[in-house]
Amino acid sequence: MRLSKEQITVVKSTLRFLSSALLAVSDNERILSKSLEDMAKHINEQDGEVKRMFTASSIMLTVNEHSMQLNRAIDECRREYEILIDAIMNSQKGVLQPQIITPAQIMKLMKASQADMPQEMSLPLL
Repeated sequence: MRLSKEQITVVKSTLRFLSSALLAVSDNERILSKSLEDMAKHINEQDGEVKRMFTASSIMLTVNEHSMQLNRAIDECRREYEILIDAIMNSQKGVLQPQIITPAQIMKLMKASQADMPQEMSLPLL
């Protein structure tokens, strides 16, 4: 098989172009690989930052929830304390505080103690 000079020149030129294209593809592949590694590293760093931010937000929400629970407990203690003070103040005036003893409990106790009372004494409500 004989090739003319022109054909040899065309084949050499094509081989050079192909060789340079393959080198360019190789370089581009190396650049792309490095860029992908850099992107993965950046994503991992940002992922860590997002996790830290999420953890901080989660801790803040937990602290806020506990704070609200403490406020509710303090408010409940304050209400109970006020009821106790009112009961003491009312007892000095001879008034029973309904939060201390309910009317139903009073009636139950009066019925239970009626048997121990003398016959000439009766309870008007029983």
